[in-house]
Amino acid sequence: MDAGSTRWYTKENCKICVRQNLQKLATPVDAVPANSAAVLDGMSLVHKVSNNVKTFGEIATSIHAMICKEGSDGNRIDVVFDRYDELSIKTSERSTRGEEQGLQLQNIAATQIVRQWRSFLKKVNNKSSLIQFLVEEWNKPMYTSKLQGKTLFVTHMHSCWQITDDCCKEVDALQCTHEEADGRLLLHAEHAAKAGYSAIVICSEDTDVFVLCLTFSKRIGVPVFMKCGTQNRTRLVDIHRISAAIGSDVCGALIGMHHAFTGCYSVSALQGKGSCLLLRS
Repeated sequence: MDAGSTRWYTKENCKICVRQNLQKLATPVDAVPANSAAVLDGMSLVHKVSNNVKTFGEIATSIHAMICKEGSDGNRIDVVFDRYDELSIKTSERSTRGEEQGLQLQNIAATQIVRQWRSFLKKVNNKSSLIQFLVEEWNKPMYTSKLQGKTLFVTHMHSCWQITDDCCKEVDALQCTHEEADGRLLLHAEHAAKAGYSAIVICSEDTDVFVLCLTFSKRIGVPVFMKCGTQNRTRLVDIHRISAAIGSDVCGALIGMHHAFTGCYSVSALQGKGSCLLLRS
C-alpha cells in the first residue's frame, strides 16, 4: 500500500496477461449455434456513443441501434447496467478518477440538448438518470417496433424490465442487488439458459467478466461464448473449451487468484507479484 491507499494493477495489463495465457488455449469460433441469447454490458455501449450527439433522444437511438446489431443473430437481448449507489465501496475510487465532478441532471427528456457528453458521464447521479431515461424511452413504440419480434431485457437499479413489441413488465427472477454489472451478466446468462436458449453470447471486454465466465460456465448449462474485439474485427471465444483445457479446479480457483493478485476496490494487490507470473507457472 502507498500512504494507506489500496494497490492494484491496471486492467489493461491484466487483460493482456489473461488473453495471452488463457484465450490462446481455444481457437475462436466463426459462429454461435442458432437460438442464442446476447447479454450486453450496458455501460460499455454508453461509452461508445459519439461526442457529436446533439440530444438525449439521439443517444437513446444510437445505443438502441447497437443493441439490435449485437443481438441480430438471436431472439433475446439482455442489457445489463451497473448500479450507482451514493453509499458505495467504490466512492473513494470514483472521487480519485473525478467521477463525482461535472454538471448534474435529475430529469432527462428526449429533446434535451446534450452539453459536454463526457463531462456529463463523470457524475454518478447522471449515469443513474440516464439509465432510467433509456429504459423509459426504449419502451416507446418507435423503439419496440425495431425489435422485430425479439425480447429485450434491460436493468435499472435492482430491477429488470422485459420489453417486447406489445408489453413491458418487471421480471422478479432478475432482481439483483449487485452494484457492478459483472456478476449480473452471469445471472442473465443463466436465466436465458433456463428459458430454453441453446447458447449464450456475452458481449464484454472486461477481464473480470471473462474470469467469472470461466468460473461459472458449467452452472449455466449451455455453451457460453464471449464476444470481444473492435467494431471492425470481433472474435468469439469459446468459454467451455478454455474451461476444459485448464480444468475445473483451476477455474474454481481463478476468481480468487484474480483479485488477490491484481487487487480490487476492497482487496489490495501484492506488491511486486502479478497475475502473469502465476498464470505462466
